[in-house]
Amino acid sequence: MALPNGSGGYQIGNGNLNEVDLSIQPAPISLTTGVTLTTAQLQNGIILGSPGASAVSYQLPTCASLDTDVSSAKVTALLISL
Repeated sequence: MALPNGSGGYQIGNGNLNEVDLSIQPAPISLTTGVTLTTAQLQNGIILGSPGASAVSYQLPTCASLDTDVSSAKVTALLISL
């Protein structure tokens, strides 16, 4: 099956939110102390927290930092249920 050439039809990477995204996963990032995470760490995809015996806290980067570093991100709804 030929892929569409951009003149219509289904286009890979062109806003189709349900398409499968195949990529190579970078090595996980290991953290042992509480830190403020960077945008690059979040984009990596896997963060392994190994704090040992003490409790630690991982802070997310600010929204301004995320907007700056990921300026082309699509806006989607986030639903968190507790």
